[in-house]
Amino acid sequence: MFSNDRSGAEIGRELSNEFQADPFYFIRNIHKMEDIIAKIVDLENEINDDIDKLVDLKAEITTVIKEVDDPELQSLLEQRYLNFRT
Repeated sequence: MFSNDRSGAEIGRELSNEFQADPFYFIRNIHKMEDIIAKIVDLENEINDDIDKLVDLKAEITTVIKEVDDPELQSLLEQRYLNFRT
């Protein structure tokens, strides 16, 4: 790639010339970064929606378990479905 006898300044000039040869290099990278950030935001929103659904489901399960008359069965159902114990 680079020979060891060249200075950092020479290497920098060469890289700078490569970037200057393509004036849209930085613009493309900015758009690529925007796309990545947009994807991250979309995934965060998707995760938050999933969390909201799970919280609602847990509340629904809790309500149904509390409708069971037998306290022992209630406890068993809570341990199994809310605390994930077998």
